[in-house]
Amino acid sequence: MAMKSFHTRTCIHCVPWSGQSDYIDIQRETGRWSLRGRNGGKHELSLDVYGCIYHGIIPHQLLHARGFYHEHNRSDRDQYVKINWEYIPQGDKFIATPHKTDTHTHTHTHTHTHTQQYKKEIEGE
Repeated sequence: MAMKSFHTRTCIHCVPWSGQSDYIDIQRETGRWSLRGRNGGKHELSLDVYGCIYHGIIPHQLLHARGFYHEHNRSDRDQYVKINWEYIPQGDKFIATPHKTDTHTHTHTHTHTHTQQYKKEIEGE
């Protein structure tokens, strides 16, 4: 269902692998993660069966595979989002650090409902 929704709402279409040299290998590893962008060859993406098979998680990781960053890492994010740094553990502060302008192209206006925007409470995302 999530994949069908992804296809109808974006211009990105996933097809079953049939020997292509560049492909996304969706695995059931620990956690949910994806390499960012097209790197050539096998592209690993993990959807841990315990807690990751949700409607929003699948498109989120697929967009990482296509090269999308998180909305809260945009270089212009402080115009749209207030980060409460005191609630972020010291070892996790990198999660909320904005990217430099030259590493993140803004192709759309910031929106709090974008698939790549974490929820209001970042814990568990």
